[in-house]
Order: sequence, then structure tokens, then C-alpha cells
Amino acid sequence: MKPLRLSNAVGKLKAEDQCLELKEELARDPAKGDLLRGTGGFRKVRMRLPGRGKSGGARVIYYYLSADGIIYLVSLYAKNVQENLTAKQAKQLKELSTIIETKI
Repeated sequence: MKPLRLSNAVGKLKAEDQCLELKEELARDPAKGDLLRGTGGFRKVRMRLPGRGKSGGARVIYYYLSADGIIYLVSLYAKNVQENLTAKQAKQLKELSTIIETKI
């Protein structure tokens, strides 16, 4: 998972409308995504892409800070680029979750 600005990834995948739909879905149900083990609470949710549907579409990694009701969208990538997180990426997300919980 290469670090990308979310707006750049959305534009590259031509998924502006789908990202807006996902944001609305997450606002209604912030716990919608699957919890990712070893990440400190990050979740992964599928997002459909034009011409691909959900299963072959994109994955969005996000963190829901329930105490404040804030959702942090941290990564967006096409499934054909990467399906699962590596151990190193999970560790980095766990470190980020600690920063979010304690500093923000």
C-alpha cells in the first residue's frame, strides 16, 4: 500500500461519486467495515469502482474515533493492487491508531 493522498487515489481510480457514497454510508454506520487484526482498531470496507463492482473494486482503510465521532479515511487502493495488509503495514496502522487516540 503506497502512501497516496486520498484525493489523488480517488481521482486516479475515477471514483469521486463512489467515494461520496461511501462517506455517506460510513456516516450512517461507522462500524460497517471489517476490523483488521493487529491494527489497533482500523477497519477495511469495500468500495465499488466504475465497471468493477464491490468485490473487484477498491478497499478503503479507515479509523473510527467513537469518542469524537470522527472517521479518518487513511488509504484507498484497488483490490488488484493489494488484497491484504502486510504485517509491516498493520504495525504502522497500530502506531497511527495510538497517535490518533492520544494526540487528537
